[in-house]
Amino acid sequence: MIKPIQRNLTFGVEHSFGNNIDYQQYRDIFYREVYSEGFWGRGKLIPTSFYKKVRKLSTPCRDSDCIELPSRKFEFKYIKTYDFEYLELQKLMLSKGLKESSSYDAIENEGGGHIHIGLQFLKRGKEKNLFIRNMNIFSINYPELSWIFNNPFDKDNSISLLDNSECMGVINNVCSSDKEQGIIYRDNYNTMELRFFMMHRSLEESHLHLSLAFAIYNYLYRLTKKGTKLYMQYTDYDQFPKTYAQACRNAIALFNLLGLSEEEITTIKKTRFKYMKQRFEHDKYYKKRELLC
Repeated sequence: MIKPIQRNLTFGVEHSFGNNIDYQQYRDIFYREVYSEGFWGRGKLIPTSFYKKVRKLSTPCRDSDCIELPSRKFEFKYIKTYDFEYLELQKLMLSKGLKESSSYDAIENEGGGHIHIGLQFLKRGKEKNLFIRNMNIFSINYPELSWIFNNPFDKDNSISLLDNSECMGVINNVCSSDKEQGIIYRDNYNTMELRFFMMHRSLEESHLHLSLAFAIYNYLYRLTKKGTKLYMQYTDYDQFPKTYAQACRNAIALFNLLGLSEEEITTIKKTRFKYMKQRFEHDKYYKKRELLC
C-alpha cells in the first residue's frame, strides 16, 4: 500500500451495507418499539443491543437504499485499528444477512465506499486554493477513475465537474462542487472526498482503494508545494476517450504516474476494468453519454 507523505495524515471511509433497505427495515434492524400500558399511537423507539454493538464502531444511518456505517477518523499510523474495526462491522452486518452494498447486482442507489483524506497539512489561503484547483482539474482530466471504480449503474455519486457550470471557472478557484462530483473539497470537514469508489467488498479491496486515494493526495500535495498548476485536458464530454482501449491506456499511464505497484495495477486490471468495459459497451451510455461520469 502507498503511504501518505505524512504518517499522521487523517482519513475516514464511508462503509455501506445492504441493498434496497427501506426505512422500516432499517428501523427494525437497529430499534424496537415499546408501548406504555394504555398507550395509543406510535410507541417509543429503543435502540437494540445490536445497535449498541455497532455504535461502538460507527454511527449508522440510512443512505440511498443502503445502511451507511462511516468509520472513525484515523491517522494513517493506526491503519491496523481501522482494519480491525471494519472487519468487526463486516461481521456484525453479516450476522443480519447484510453484505457490502456492491456485492449485489445492478445497484443504482448504492451508498458507495467514499474516502475522506484530511487536508490539515495545507496552509489556508493561496496554498489551499492551489490544492483545490489542482484537485478539481485532476478529477476532470481522469474520468477513467469513475469508470473503473464506481458502480456502472450509479448516476449520482461521481459525475464529472464538467457537468457543473460553476466549475468551468476552476482555473480561477470559483468552483462550488457538490456531492454529485467524483472528487470534492468538503469545507466542513477540511477533507478531500473521493466519491468515485463503489463500496469495497473485502479488506484487501479497501486497502487497494486507500492506496490509490493516498497516491492521489501525495501527487496533488507535491504539486501544491512546488507551486505547480494543472491545466484542463478536456472542456467537453465529447473530448473524452472514445474507445475502451484508449481509456485503458490512459488509466495505466495514470496509475504509473501515481506510483502504484505492478501488483496493484494488475489487480485493478483483473477486477475493475470490466466495469469500464461495461460502460463502453452500453449503447445508451456510448450514444447519449448519460452514464459517462
